Amino acid sequence: MKLLILGINYSPELIGIAVYTSQLAEGLAMRGHQIELVTAQPYYPAWKIPEGWSRFGYRRESPSANLRVIHCPLYVPAQPTGLKRLLHYASFTLAAALQILARALRTQPDHVLVVAPSLVSAPLGLLAARLTGAKSWLHVQDFEVEAAFATGLLSKDSRIGRLAERFERNILSSFDRISSISRAMRRKLAEKGIPDDRIFELRNWADLSRVMPQTGPSSLKAELGIESESVALYSGNVARKQGIADTVRPLRDCPGLTFVNCGGGPYLNELTVLALDLPNARVSRLQPIERLSEFLDLADIQVLPRTDEIVRGLLTAASAPLCLKHSRVLPQRDESH
Repeated sequence: MKLLILGINYSPELIGIAVYTSQLAEGLAMRGHQIELVTAQPYYPAWKIPEGWSRFGYRRESPSANLRVIHCPLYVPAQPTGLKRLLHYASFTLAAALQILARALRTQPDHVLVVAPSLVSAPLGLLAARLTGAKSWLHVQDFEVEAAFATGLLSKDSRIGRLAERFERNILSSFDRISSISRAMRRKLAEKGIPDDRIFELRNWADLSRVMPQTGPSSLKAELGIESESVALYSGNVARKQGIADTVRPLRDCPGLTFVNCGGGPYLNELTVLALDLPNARVSRLQPIERLSEFLDLADIQVLPRTDEIVRGLLTAASAPLCLKHSRVLPQRDESH
């Protein structure tokens, strides 16, 4: 099989969608499939191009004999508001246009895969598929329009909001196949009018071989200066959607619980300043994969913040008897986002 992939996030980004797109491409290439991939320069979750990368240049890589990757330049806002995000995605689409069309015409792929976010680049993938007679495949990691409404980046009743919904509807109806990562998101696609025979489930995954039970307390607890009996841990992107700052503020009066944020993102500075005034909050950098087991063992509560219930859940845990080492306190969450 010859597969052409268009996705804005890819290795060397360490978290988020990049992990799954990278491993999917590498895994297929290892099995003998020919993979061409067009992506952006790394920027996530810091929303900053790292040192050693030209802001305006293209970088070509061949990680294996069957995998060829090109990183395209793009606009990366330090504080990604709604409008700036649109410009960010549009800049990637423009920078990637000639690259993906040239690769489509040269390699004549069997399938063209677009990974969303971002839907803004989806028409480019459709064009590449139709020029070559390839099947078009859209993989939905997140419903961007609904997330923008939920976080206030877009108003559903505004003209831009209505245009965004119409654009999403037209894009979804145009692809030959659409995959997503959970049953709830499959149902959401069906609610948006996609026939069942065009939808399939492609879940994200984890390498369980890297997770081993620990025999003693995590050394990270001492490194971070944590003295409380229990720890709540969030690791990942610190953006408006996650609501981490709102989660931390009510914990000021919960001395038995320390909240640890490990990650990066546009709201990390805000969270770092907030943590300076909270004796039971810590902000840490992303930990290397080699310390994954130790890192997971640090936490009594793994936080997946998406709704206001997470704050109530943490406060309940903090006020309850703190015998939480082998329990979970998680709010119900809507898997559609």
